[in-house]
Amino acid sequence: AQGVTMSTLAAMQAAFDGQLGAFAYLLFVLLYMPCVATIGVIYKEAGTFWSVFSVLWSFAVAYAAAVVVYLNILLFNNEIYGLTKGQYSPTSRPGTVSPSSPTGSFDQPISPGQFAIGAGATFFARAVDIDQKGMPPLFMAAQQHQGTAFVEILQNCIVYNKDVFDDVAAKKTAAETQVHAVHGEPLIYGKERDKGLVLNAATLSLESVTIGENGIGEADLLVHDETNVNLAMLLANLTAPMAMGVILRRNAPTYDDGYWQKHPKDRRQKVKDLLYTGNLLDRR
Repeated sequence: AQGVTMSTLAAMQAAFDGQLGAFAYLLFVLLYMPCVATIGVIYKEAGTFWSVFSVLWSFAVAYAAAVVVYLNILLFNNEIYGLTKGQYSPTSRPGTVSPSSPTGSFDQPISPGQFAIGAGATFFARAVDIDQKGMPPLFMAAQQHQGTAFVEILQNCIVYNKDVFDDVAAKKTAAETQVHAVHGEPLIYGKERDKGLVLNAATLSLESVTIGENGIGEADLLVHDETNVNLAMLLANLTAPMAMGVILRRNAPTYDDGYWQKHPKDRRQKVKDLLYTGNLLDRR
């Protein structure tokens, strides 16, 4: 049985261009529409609407889950468990009052960016959910990245955590509270483009400065390098201003590349041919 399982997984990896593609297909099969008998029971008990809804809903969920697994990781961070009636979450700020923390939460929140970069991510980006112009190119960059792409989206939960990111996302003050990282350009921000980030050599931390004060000029500002992991970690943890855009993007060998270097692609055709030879057990 173990041999059959391993050969089946190898065949699926060959057919779906790698382990990740095979896993995405298995996830789709796991979640897609129920069997005909189940649909019949739903039709009998609940009527046409709910039977059709069950088919369409399960298919949509299965497709969405498979695509997300195969392409990117999109983290919608609203600092709350909105789908389960508003309990505080791992990203909630200390003092968050919720059904599971009526006197305020005590846990220190995790940083999604720090978590992803620390785990070895090769692509990390951040955006605000109302940034209609900034998000499409960000998603395109994530989709085109060779490897796992992690994107954090600051999302407003209007029911359980309304305006939690207002200090960062409010349009009136966004120019002063956000710094948009662009590869090869100075980390500059502000309504008048008069503020920027420099590296404090003594504390190895980022500091906000005003251009024109204390002899600081634009040439003194830190230039963003999206391939620098250490700079990405500093930007991911920065809260005032908060870094947006592609914070980290570096090239690294992917699992698929490593796999196919050890398993030449011509084996895939042999596996595909094997899949269409019928039941091998009948040929004993």
